[in-house]
Amino acid sequence: GTPHPTTFPVRAYQLELADGGVVRIDEPQLVAKAQQYMHDVTPGVGTVGYLPLLEWVRGHIAEQHAPPYQGWECCVCTGNADGFQRAWEALLDPGDTLLVCELDFSFSTSQLAAWVGGRSLRLEPLPVGPEGVDAAALRALLDGWAWRRLGVRPPKALFTIPSFHNPTTASASLAALRAVYAACAAHGVVIIEDDPYRMLAFGGEDPLAAEDAGAALPGTERAGLPPSFLSVDTDGRVVRCDTFSKWVSPGLRCGFVTAPRPLIVKLAQGAGPSLGVSSPVQVFLVEMLRRWGPAGLHRHVQRVQAAYRRRCAVALTAAAEHLSGLARWEAPRGGMFLWLELLGVRSSADLLDEMTRERVCVVPGAFFSAHE
Repeated sequence: GTPHPTTFPVRAYQLELADGGVVRIDEPQLVAKAQQYMHDVTPGVGTVGYLPLLEWVRGHIAEQHAPPYQGWECCVCTGNADGFQRAWEALLDPGDTLLVCELDFSFSTSQLAAWVGGRSLRLEPLPVGPEGVDAAALRALLDGWAWRRLGVRPPKALFTIPSFHNPTTASASLAALRAVYAACAAHGVVIIEDDPYRMLAFGGEDPLAAEDAGAALPGTERAGLPPSFLSVDTDGRVVRCDTFSKWVSPGLRCGFVTAPRPLIVKLAQGAGPSLGVSSPVQVFLVEMLRRWGPAGLHRHVQRVQAAYRRRCAVALTAAAEHLSGLARWEAPRGGMFLWLELLGVRSSADLLDEMTRERVCVVPGAFFSAHE
């Protein structure tokens, strides 16, 4: 049953923004919309989100990625994790093979472990270099799959984080993306692009130098942000997962998936109007984005980028002071992580208890391993 709006308790919402702006929502129909099941229907697709939010998302995707094929569509989801897990559900069958990075987001690897145990999914870990997936290694593996992996189904999909990778901070150039895409296209492999960190670019190769010089931050300018698989997707094989979590706030639990329309229809099936992102969150996001406008959003993203670049500079300075000769690392160009390779240590997990006692927050590398 759908409750009648006259029974709803809230008559107005007011959001006070960090930049001093105020968003007030008091129009009766909109206030009711924020308290109702999200029944909005995208014609020919289904219930995939609040229509004004989807309009903004489509504009954002067109501006930031300009997918070079016709027939792409979007749906909202409860963050990236919901997006890529729904993609797994839609694309993978028991016994399939999924290509993954040998090091990856610990939540992803833990969820995939359940698929391996419960659905006989086979994971094929790939080496990760400074630009993410090693395209040459991927091409060699796929070209020789029939004799390298006798009796094993060829990979159906590649799951990867292309920008400011969690945990290695690797970020792919346009050339690297095209090489990986070409290898996947040659073998009919779908690419599931999990890209939550792209907007956290620092505006330079060296965050320390950029911070010291007060270098300009890219904000929402596409030229200053990493490229994407979606931007080179000429034949509709990319499922792109985005989120507001890292550059607005994670508690909203709101993200969006971009893929060929038939796949979005499949993702929408079974979701129903009572599931997915909460109605007030979708309404709040739209009103906040309208209040900001493109210029205000650009300034907000710059503020977020500045905060993480500053933190990165502090971490790099501390590492140089205290860890020289004990570890090695590469300065990230964006994102939220600093990947340290400890020298002369069998496993960083062996140091975890002592580090915890010293109030040092770390995550052992084994927690990210697709081999574990």
